[in-house]
Amino acid sequence: PWLGWFSAWSFGTSQNSTLFALALLTTPLTLINQLCGQVLRNQFQAQLFAGLNMATTVLIIGFSIIGSVGFGLGVTGILGGTLVATLCMLPVRLWSARAMLRPLFSWLWLRRLLSYGVPLVPVSLAYWIFVVSDRMVIGKLSTVEQLGLYAVANNITSSLTYVNNALGQAWSPRAVQVYEDQ
Repeated sequence: PWLGWFSAWSFGTSQNSTLFALALLTTPLTLINQLCGQVLRNQFQAQLFAGLNMATTVLIIGFSIIGSVGFGLGVTGILGGTLVATLCMLPVRLWSARAMLRPLFSWLWLRRLLSYGVPLVPVSLAYWIFVVSDRMVIGKLSTVEQLGLYAVANNITSSLTYVNNALGQAWSPRAVQVYEDQ
């Protein structure tokens, strides 16, 4: 219900509410895909993990190009292509993690997980605000084109962060395994 307001606040017009809707639809599906990929990483199935990530990337790029250039939808086509690619990969990802998907519930584990995770919520929100606030300020004080250029430049200069994240993702399953073997 607030998509028009968010669009008007962000872009000065409510015409881009479709972009917000597509982003909101894509986000939970992307997270489910990533969680299923995490299962593969934790089970040391590196080839399947890499193969599915490559397939996802190829589908996202392909559908985004078709949506933005082929159908002439621009940014809406890119987000729509991402949504379509994510929907296409979801059954494959769920199938790859099917051994972990069984209906189990434990109040003890829920309490443990919440006691660990709930304190991280304010930190995560603060981090997100810190990371995104520069784009919001530039978006308000400048044009969307200049904001896009800034975002691209920021991503290029953040290459060390990508390397650090890749090493962290590669090491974390091994660290858990070492801990469990002791």
